[in-house]
Amino acid sequence: MREILFRGKRTSTKEWVEGDLQQDRDLEQFYIYGYDYYTDGGELEREEFCYEVLPDTVGQYTGLGDVWEHDIVEIWGKRFEVVKECGAFGIVSSNAINYELFEKKIKEYTGCDNNPCFCYNDNFISLWELYWNYNEEERNLFCVNIIGNVYDNPKLLEEGAE
Repeated sequence: MREILFRGKRTSTKEWVEGDLQQDRDLEQFYIYGYDYYTDGGELEREEFCYEVLPDTVGQYTGLGDVWEHDIVEIWGKRFEVVKECGAFGIVSSNAINYELFEKKIKEYTGCDNNPCFCYNDNFISLWELYWNYNEEERNLFCVNIIGNVYDNPKLLEEGAE
């Protein structure tokens, strides 16, 4: 089963925190809460936390690798933002995606003659399509290189966007 986690930047320190999301829609406030684990005298201890986060920075964990919503990733020399669209996490481009490049890289990357299996949306590829086509295992996405996120490094997307 996929972990349902969120991350956001704390309003006080601007540090990233990960955990469960709680929203107060009336006050337009968002909180990330969870537990920090540590050892104390050989005993495993946990301490609860709850931090207010900047609403615009909240993103969900995709369940694949270390990839989060609104990360900037590089695949085959092209940069994309990770978004949630139509119920699926995937990469999005402002231009039409060059599926020929993605199809060509399947054999090179996997060593197999897999038949490409994409939905061929103009500017979106789901992360699961990448996972299946490139024979990834154990919920890893080694074909995806995380280079930043749109909050800390927005210019990375501009510099190498597909």
